[in-house]
This record gives sequence, structure tokens and C-alpha cells, in this order.
Amino acid sequence: MCAKTQKKQFEFINSYYSDLSLDEQVIALIVRSPVASGTIRSINHPSLPEGYSILTKKDLRWETDIEVLDTKIPLLAYEKISYEGEAIAIVCGPSIHVARHIIAGLEIQFTEALEEAKNPEEDIVLHDIFTRSIDMSQNKKKTGSEIESLKDETIYTINKTYSTKIKHEFYKESIGCLAHFSKKNLSIFTPSLWAQNLVENVSAITNIPEEFISIKKTISHHLSESNIWAESYIACLASYASLLLEKPVFLQIDKNDERLFFYNSPEFSTSFNVSFTSEGKILSIDAHCQIDCGAFPIFKEEIINRTKVACIGAYSIPEQKIRVDILKSAKPPLSIDINAVDTHAQFAIEVLMQDIAMKLKLFPHEVRLKNIAADQREILDLGAEEIPSLIETSIDKSQFLRRYATYNLVSQDPELFLKHKPCRGIGMSIGFQGSSFASSILENKRKELSLTLRTDESVIIHAHTHSKKIANIWKQMAAQELSIPPEKIKLDPSYAVLSDAFPSTIHRNINITTSLIKRCAKGIEAKRFHEALPIVEKKAIYTQRPKTWNLKKLEGKPYFSYAWASAVIDLEIDSYSYEVLIKKVWVTIHAGKILNREDAEKSVKKNIQQQLSRYLPEESYVSFLIDLHFISSEDDPKEIGSLMNNIIPSALHSALTLALQKPIPQLPLVHDSVFKLIKGKENENTMHS
Repeated sequence: MCAKTQKKQFEFINSYYSDLSLDEQVIALIVRSPVASGTIRSINHPSLPEGYSILTKKDLRWETDIEVLDTKIPLLAYEKISYEGEAIAIVCGPSIHVARHIIAGLEIQFTEALEEAKNPEEDIVLHDIFTRSIDMSQNKKKTGSEIESLKDETIYTINKTYSTKIKHEFYKESIGCLAHFSKKNLSIFTPSLWAQNLVENVSAITNIPEEFISIKKTISHHLSESNIWAESYIACLASYASLLLEKPVFLQIDKNDERLFFYNSPEFSTSFNVSFTSEGKILSIDAHCQIDCGAFPIFKEEIINRTKVACIGAYSIPEQKIRVDILKSAKPPLSIDINAVDTHAQFAIEVLMQDIAMKLKLFPHEVRLKNIAADQREILDLGAEEIPSLIETSIDKSQFLRRYATYNLVSQDPELFLKHKPCRGIGMSIGFQGSSFASSILENKRKELSLTLRTDESVIIHAHTHSKKIANIWKQMAAQELSIPPEKIKLDPSYAVLSDAFPSTIHRNINITTSLIKRCAKGIEAKRFHEALPIVEKKAIYTQRPKTWNLKKLEGKPYFSYAWASAVIDLEIDSYSYEVLIKKVWVTIHAGKILNREDAEKSVKKNIQQQLSRYLPEESYVSFLIDLHFISSEDDPKEIGSLMNNIIPSALHSALTLALQKPIPQLPLVHDSVFKLIKGKENENTMHS
């Protein structure tokens, strides 16, 4: 597809879709199934007002499902209902109030399916099992006597399950779109992050050729990429209604429906069966991850592959078994951010490290360092060599050893809360963010970018970013290489948007784009006084090379680059109100060269606050200090946009575990979680006494 055609089909609109309005525009509202399983027989209204219509699956003339990779989702269910609240019709008309009244008066005839006893294995739609046995005798770092000594060690075991569920943020503008069909052309005003998937699905549903579909991308704050499929789904509903009614159709999802049907996160459950020595060296690990993805599991292969890599992380464990199950259930297609899939697996392995430390009465960092091999690159290369310096910096800045020992001693008092003494906890974690997963089915293996130096000596960077700060960094970098004013450099946002097969923000790869811009600018600088203008310079990077990564064996380098970080969280539990009060957070990051330290610090601190807000009740994080440290490096810049996702939850969990001296069964906490845990602990102490 040429750039000229793309620009005709795709343009940016500097407005929110919900602020737009067209002549003769009608409102569309979704009608949802009253039953969780069964068949819809009929949908009628006793006295449908003039100017209003009800559209069901029977009105769909062409395709009836949208397709996301290899997963099909019914646009409007009828013969088979998969979950309670599934969309079964839309009501269209000029007034939203009348449309709601019509929905309340609908006569829906249905046959409810009988519940039958099911084998749990029937809910598993995809699973993968990986096993590995590492011959410790081949480890050059260990002598024969050291290997023999392991046989005489007392072997400890832990069998635990950890569960996490991300609490999504909600924005002022809920998801939706405005579609307008006129004279064989269809215009869709939407904040969609996946233009090509949207166009392909709309074309299949409406039978309108793709070249007659135009995407008007509106402003969006939805940068978590957790519901990218939903925007295609909503656009298909609105577009089909516009085609049938020959009027502009505005469809916006109600906030309550948004929470239930589009931002409901899957629950990750990870069970570990682990054996280890008295020094904290893990000898074997059997991990079983179960991920409930709802009625239509989307991105299931991607989730499995990323989870397998993150489940062990940078730790070197002789005997490994990892099983990942994707479960199907009678829930809406659950919302998952592909960039944060490994958050849950990293959380589980880090909390396991804390539990081992508490069982053996060791410091948490000692257990981690004991299980990080210097030659880890020979097996799974996740850049583990960065971890010791991260841990050392975090321990030093937070005075972790002193605080941990003190808090651990005080919190063991069984009458701590009865005496209303301060209850403190401190926890640490490490984690990574990988960029460009080598086994991804959602990324192009070849990343390319071009710069154009025009005849007026202005420069066009053929790339786009949602961040003005990143755009300014790119402009300043190109300006510096070419010795021209930054104001003469522009970004071309529409270039290559619709030719990209995957969501624009799933593979942001800011670090790769930054590197390509620098290389293109250098290429133009070398040619500019020797060739006639305009000059177009194109560069490419291959991020997925089979020679450096083996998915089946989990060997080699699974990501193009990594950023590592360590977090320490100090908190207090109020002995009167049982509120969790964050006192201070220390974060140390190794992410290569930081292009704009001030912006990076603001972004990371904001992300820390966002993560705590996802896992704690609102009153828990009113005011606290953040001590942020970037380790100095001249390495290429690394991605850090999701890095806090992978360290803050587990550090929080470890701090709570130390304070309460009791396992925390699940995050996020709700308002009475701590109260129930303390009361349960007090009851246990009473029984033991």
C-alpha cells in the first residue's frame, strides 16, 4: 500500500470522538443477554417508536464475527450465548433516553441451557509444558566437592499458589466511535490503536471494500493497550448500523458496561512446588500457571510464550518444569495488556523468593543472589549480570538490612495490634522489561524507518509517537546530527500506519525507533552535500533472529533488549484503622543511556503511583516519598514504560507479608483485606496458646 493511499485512508483528528457530531446522527445502545448460556429466540418491542430500530444477528448480511488473529468473536450473539451480558442486539435512534426506555421494554424470548457437570480439563483451550534439567557438573563455577555437599544438605520444600488481577484505570472518555456511511464511503472516528485490524473487520462485516474505509483517529488517553480488540468490535457495530440506516451512528459504551465487558482483567494463578537448601539455593521448581481469559481467549499463544520465559526469569535452577494453561470460561473476553503479560509471572517468582527467605530466616536479597548464575547467558539470556549492582544500590539507599531486621522482629509480637504499636513492613523485588519478544506473533521481525531531507532543508521523520516528550527527543536528536533547528523537523504520523499488521502500541519499541532515527540522520548527513535534495534515508533492524533464540528449549536471548530495576517499599499498617500507609519507595533502574532524565523521572514516578493505586485501596497512598536512581550507562536506551508493573506489586506484597507475618493470598487488596488477615492471625494465635 503506498503512502498516498494510506494518508487518504488514515488521518489524525485533534478532537475526542465524543465531542464530534454530524447532521442526522443517531445514537446506538447495546442490548445484552439476560442469561449466561442458551439461545435467543426472539427480540421484540410492543410499540417501537418511529425513527427507532432494533438490529440483531438476523440483520447481518455478510460476516457475523470479528476476527482477532485466530480468535473469532460474535458481533451479535443469538443461537449460542457464551456469557451473561453478551451483546445480542443494538437499538438505534435520535434520543439516548428513548433508546434506554426501549431496551427496558424489550420482550426477549430465550431458552436457557442446563448446567452440566464438566471436567475442568474441558476449560483448557491451550496449554504448554516445558521441562529442563541442567547438569550442575558442567557448571564451571562449582567444584566437585561443592556439588557433593548439596547431597548432604537438608532439603526444604514450599508448595504455594499466588494470584494477581490488575485493576484497570478508567478515563474520562469511555470507549466508542462515530461511524458515517455516505455514497459508498465509510468514515470512522475512533481512538483505535489497531487500524488494520479495524479496517479488515469492518470491511468483512459491511462488505465495503477496504479502500473506501477511512479511519479518522481521534485523541485517546487509552495507552494501556488492554482492550485493542474492543475498538474494532465497536467500530463494526456502529459501521454496520450506519450502513443499514444510511445515517451517522454514534456508539459509546456506558461506564458500568466498560468495567464489566471491556476492562475486566483475567486472573493469573501461579502454583509453585519448590525444593531448596538451607542456604536458599533452589534445586527444583515445578510451576503451574493458569490464566482465565473468558469466553474468547485472545492472544493465547503470545500469553503462553511470554509467561514461560518470565516464570523463572533470570534465576538459574537445575530442575525446571513450567506448565501454562489458558482457560476458557463463561465471562466476557477478558482484557489483557500484551506489554504487561509477564507482570504476573514476575510477581509470582519474586513473592516466592520472599517466602523462601522468611522460611529460612535469610535476607531476601541473599536468596536472589544465591540463585542468579554468572553464566546464565549460556541458557536463558535476560541480562542477569545487571542484578547484583541493582540489589546493592537498593539495599544501600534504603538501609534495607537494618529496617528489615527491625521490622521482622517487631512484627512477630502476637499482641502488636492489641497494644496499638506501629506495624511496619519492608519488601524488595527485582524485575525486567523486555523489548521486541523474539517469539512474538504480534510483531514484525524487521523494524524499519526512514527520514526525508527536503529541498527547503526541513526534515520529515516517518514515524509516530503518542508522547510529545518522545517526539521532542527524536527531533532534538535529528537536529543535533544534521545541525539544523529542531523546529524544522516534523513527524509524519500517517506514514505506514495502515500497512502495519499489528497494533501500533503493542510494539512501540521507542529504543529501536530512537536508534533508527539516529542512524538515518547520520546517513543523510553523509550524503547531503554530495547528492541533490530531497534525500530519503531508510534503515532497518532485525529484532528476531532464530540463531540467537530457541523457544522450544527456552535458550538464548528472548528479547532484543532489557531494562532491569529493583524496588524497595517501606510501609506501615495503622493499628486503629487497619489502613496501609506507604512511607517511602526506592527504585533503582538500569536502562542504558537516559535521553531526558527529567521526563524519565516524572514518567517513572507517575507509574509507581499508578501501580500502587491498582493494588491498594484509595486511602493507602495519599502521600509518600519516592527515591529514584538511574544507574549511569552509555548503552543504547531501553524501554521502561511497563517496568514498574513488574517490580512494584511484588515489593508491596513482600512488605505486607513481613508486616503481618502472614501470607497475603491475593492482590489487589480491598478495604477490609488487612482487617480480615489480622483477625485471622489473632485467631490462630489464640488457638495455639
